[in-house]
Amino acid sequence: MSKRHTIDLGLRQGYEDARINALTRYRIAGTLPEEIFDHYVQMATLIFRIPAAIIAFVSADLVHYKASIGVGSTAHSTRYGITCAETIDCGKDIHTVDLAKINYGPSPSNSDSEPVYNYYVGTPIVTADGYTIGCLSLLDHKVRKLTDEQHSVLKILASAVMDAIEERLKNLQDRERNQWFSKTTQEGMWEWDIYQDKIWWNSGFSIIFGYPPATSNHYDLNFWCSRFEENACGNMKDIMNSFILDGEYLFKKADDSLAHVLVRSVIIRDDFGQPVKVIGSMLDISERFKNEELNRKANQDLMRNKDEFISIASHEIKTPITIIKSYSQIIRKEAERDVYDDTNLRVYAERIQKQSDKLLKLVENLLDISRINTGKMVIYPETFDFTKLLDQTLDELDARSGSHIIELTGDTPLRVYADEFRIGQVLTNLITNAIKYSPGAERIIINCVKNTENNTATISVQDFGKGIAKCDQEKLFQKFERIINMHENQVSGTGLGLSIAMEIMKQHGSTIILQSEEGKGSTFSFELMLSPAFSSHLNI
Repeated sequence: MSKRHTIDLGLRQGYEDARINALTRYRIAGTLPEEIFDHYVQMATLIFRIPAAIIAFVSADLVHYKASIGVGSTAHSTRYGITCAETIDCGKDIHTVDLAKINYGPSPSNSDSEPVYNYYVGTPIVTADGYTIGCLSLLDHKVRKLTDEQHSVLKILASAVMDAIEERLKNLQDRERNQWFSKTTQEGMWEWDIYQDKIWWNSGFSIIFGYPPATSNHYDLNFWCSRFEENACGNMKDIMNSFILDGEYLFKKADDSLAHVLVRSVIIRDDFGQPVKVIGSMLDISERFKNEELNRKANQDLMRNKDEFISIASHEIKTPITIIKSYSQIIRKEAERDVYDDTNLRVYAERIQKQSDKLLKLVENLLDISRINTGKMVIYPETFDFTKLLDQTLDELDARSGSHIIELTGDTPLRVYADEFRIGQVLTNLITNAIKYSPGAERIIINCVKNTENNTATISVQDFGKGIAKCDQEKLFQKFERIINMHENQVSGTGLGLSIAMEIMKQHGSTIILQSEEGKGSTFSFELMLSPAFSSHLNI
């Protein structure tokens, strides 16, 4: 259990009930220490050059210490518990206390072996809806006076801690949602009471196969067996009475559609060894049966483990990104004040920020691949200004001020019906590739052509660079594939961008067409709908 300390400061005034509800919502009070919060207290001691720091959360009458550094068991004494609670209750951004001037009662019996701090400064950890649920505190042996800039840095760190709490809650909810989904939508549980001849099943079974809850109806063996198609083992009634049930069957859902199911069962016997109940599970394997007839179970396990690894790895990578970005913000602020009189400091901060953005892009690509593999990538089409999106994309890529002249030709302004965010991803990938793979060229042409008769617009991105050999063009859109000319410098990238872009266009009922010739450049083009008049083919 996490360390905590009882307090009694009359904090149940005003909005206290709502504040406690906010703390409960994040499910962090009373939990074990976590590495991400240890990073932030360590970061605080390094930045402020102090010996100790604490992250604590305060409930109605308890202080819950989530992370601490430079303190022993005295960190959880009344002295620090009350000051943490006061930081939340005082209504100030920064709460400073000269601990040497306050009498907190008898010192702990082991205080001689523990560090004693006389200076405390803390700032609240505030939720997005304005509730103070905890604090980030600094401790020192002597009284200090922090500058306004240092106060700002302390608040930045507290805000970063809150961001980590939000991400932690999201990950918890995602895991719980996945667990619930696994239990309720993949497998149904059933039970046959042999003496009463009554069949019962759980809510998961109802969700999968469409039958009303068995608690409100009396279903018997005849009804149950009538829903199974005969197989090589004979009719289901004989199979049930033989108690040798495990196997694959064809089962009729409530709407009379057939599902391939995998049945597993356990026989419950009385004291005399006679069977009294059969408890079993039924798993719908229809999709797997259709798509992976020869080796369906092995392949499904492999894909599930791979996608789970990608999802877990991506979330884990977000933790160092958060820390890196926090450091870069602080370095930039220090550079603005020129504290270290180092002209290179701003350059270093910008490099950290740039590499963080690259790492974040990799994470998003991995998550998109995971969504594609599990069939969870969904588009949300709407009518929007494509020309405006194109301008925003070029500005974000800083493409107009780079090595190439970007020429916009064709029909503008242009409004289309598509998922604006996902189309932005496609544009970013195609424009970035055009720049990277045409280093010796001077221009890139982006052309938009309306075809009102077909209700479509054709968008093309043309470069005048290396071009792509015919033998390489087909595999270019496969995951992790990159075409590299071994006689030239390699271009950085993961080989994920074009495969994700192609999947996005497939979700829009379109595709990406490549026209290329070695030494003469490449043109990537795709179609979008002008209006939702004919949108039945979209995957929405």
